[in-house]
Amino acid sequence: TPLFLWTFEFREPAAYATFFYKNHWAYFALLAAGCGMALFHSTYANEKHSGHLPEKSIGIAFLILVLLISIPLAEARGATLVATPLALVFVVSMTQPLRKHRPKLAAMLALLALVIVSLSIYQITRPQLERRVLRSQEQIESFSTENRTKDIMRLAAYRDAWTIFKERPVWGWGIGSFIHIHPIYAGPEFYPPGYRYPIVWEFPHSDYLQALAEIGILGCLLLFLPFGILLIGILKKTKLRNKISLWLLGATGAVTVAASFDMVLIAPAIAMGVLLITSSGYAYALQSLRRQRGSLS
Repeated sequence: TPLFLWTFEFREPAAYATFFYKNHWAYFALLAAGCGMALFHSTYANEKHSGHLPEKSIGIAFLILVLLISIPLAEARGATLVATPLALVFVVSMTQPLRKHRPKLAAMLALLALVIVSLSIYQITRPQLERRVLRSQEQIESFSTENRTKDIMRLAAYRDAWTIFKERPVWGWGIGSFIHIHPIYAGPEFYPPGYRYPIVWEFPHSDYLQALAEIGILGCLLLFLPFGILLIGILKKTKLRNKISLWLLGATGAVTVAASFDMVLIAPAIAMGVLLITSSGYAYALQSLRRQRGSLS
């Protein structure tokens, strides 16, 4: 792996210069990987009967692999955690065409590919992983010595946001009010030694906790219930039989899961990307259903 130039480039912060934070790239990579898998299945469906090597599908698969590797290189722990099952499904999905004809060989190749990819990713991302392990050790030590590190304060922010929500669970405190309300309910972690006033945090670093604290249960229902109704309707009508929609919706699902412990959807570009890709997945599912019904009739 040291022979490939991009492995060195992705280890440098300059590689993520177009993003305010490196973890923003990781969430875009999650979206792009899901879209890439949808594109792979669509392309392979056209190439599998061509009688030649499916070079486009293979090229897309390698691009997806690069995207998945770039996520731990961006040192985004939350996105890396979410991307792990995505990578496992990616490896299994790549061997699906072979499983139909030779299932035992496909299983052996999937296991071999999983081992090779895992070792390769580990070698490429080892410097970042070592820094993560060292940082985690420092956090544990700082927690035992009652030092107020950033990540310990983040956990405390989760607790404070939940406390703020419980004070006004129905209506909330108003959009953008967390920065003004948090000093009232801030825990001891936010009070530096010798200071009478706490450190002010603008966000609790969880989109869902912030939504609960600021707009309450009623606001969250108004915000999320339409998406829930749409999802139930789509699942009932289409049953998501086509893989393209599954991967598009899975990509957005991975990002929304990560939003439970990070400020993912607060970034406008990421939020718009999630809505755009989700809408594309739903639209493709409906069009596939119409084509299927048309062919049956």
